[in-house]
Amino acid sequence: MVTIGSGKCNLAVTVHVCRETDSPAKARLMVITGRFDMNVAPVFAYQMYRAIPNAQFTVFEKSGHLPFTEEPDAFASRVESFLSAIP
Repeated sequence: MVTIGSGKCNLAVTVHVCRETDSPAKARLMVITGRFDMNVAPVFAYQMYRAIPNAQFTVFEKSGHLPFTEEPDAFASRVESFLSAIP
């Protein structure tokens, strides 16, 4: 189990998990965006997600560019769920 603080994230974390034997296509990756992100529009985040095999896509509906500060509990929960699904 992965614990990220006490439900409060004050740091953006990019996680790329890949064993040495995995090819890049098998690496697990999650693209995260906020619905109101003015820096990286959600449509571009979606395009990134579509271009990466086996990626997951998460949109935080109440956030702009900083979902880890704007929706810290939801962000922590989503990242924990993503990480805990890794064998």
